[in-house]
Amino acid sequence: MTDYLPDVATVPFPMPRPEDLPGDVPALAAAAPSALAGLAGTVADPAHRTGLAGMLAAVRTARVDLGPVPSTLVVDDPGESRPNRHNDLAFGIERRHGDPLTLFVAAALNAHLGILEIAEERGTGLDESAWHDLVAGFDTLVRWPTDPTRLPTPLPVPGCPSSGNPNPSTGSGAGSAATMSSWCSPKAAPSP
Repeated sequence: MTDYLPDVATVPFPMPRPEDLPGDVPALAAAAPSALAGLAGTVADPAHRTGLAGMLAAVRTARVDLGPVPSTLVVDDPGESRPNRHNDLAFGIERRHGDPLTLFVAAALNAHLGILEIAEERGTGLDESAWHDLVAGFDTLVRWPTDPTRLPTPLPVPGCPSSGNPNPSTGSGAGSAATMSSWCSPKAAPSP
């Protein structure tokens, strides 16, 4: 893979064709590979939800456990709209044939991994609520296919330091260990 935007995106970014994904809940339930349950369990493990580093490790483990997803490149797709093709080109997306649900979960894990790596290295400019929503969205993308008849219960979301502090490891002020500890402590999941 090559860097698409330095330190932001890696391409190619394989994804299934949207029309290849299951179209309703019964089709999704029938198509979900059993391996997805283990991945979802890794991501949801409470031991990995107490801090950003633990959550990042869990997502890395889930992606490694999923392994390479056998697929072939889609070329000259007559069903692809011109705007969708432009979007794919802009973001380095390659549409692939293969198990569409596994390709989808791999893409979600890859994207989640990319976000968490940047957040761990640089922090985030998102407020706490937006950060929580972003992480909860990835949690849903990875966990929902294992039981599509209901939404997964919300998980605690570890906080993330603000990117406004360029050197959070200085040991004083906004970047002190105590402050980092409070920023990276888990936020309780909202009640369903």
